[in-house]
Amino acid sequence: MHTPTKVEVNELEKTVNLLKQELNDRDQEALLSDLEIGHLPEEKGENITHTISVLAVRLGVPLEERDVVFAERVGAAPLSLSVSTEGGIAIRARRVVVRLARRSLRDELLRAARRNGDPFSESLFWIASNLVLTGDNASAF
Repeated sequence: MHTPTKVEVNELEKTVNLLKQELNDRDQEALLSDLEIGHLPEEKGENITHTISVLAVRLGVPLEERDVVFAERVGAAPLSLSVSTEGGIAIRARRVVVRLARRSLRDELLRAARRNGDPFSESLFWIASNLVLTGDNASAF
């Protein structure tokens, strides 16, 4: 049975740290293609990828469903999806996180949202880049 030497252990630790840093860098780079959308009307049984495609078209950005890597609502689901202002209470739709196939698409959607305003006149949605830091990047701030 071989007992690793101190030099071997140090080399393995260096390799592990390098791999952790590479993984962190890739995770951070992947976030550069993410968008966060708030106040987008929510319906039971919705196809959120299709909803994002419709939103993009209304903003004047051609976006096909294959351009969306994933899209999902985040947060706890509301007890009722019917948005009502009865009694002064409105149920707010959950935020949507979208990862696009290309960063250029994300940038184009952000520009269009700033330029065109609200394509759903009855809703006050917003679009923002998802500025989240991962791993060591988060602990640096």
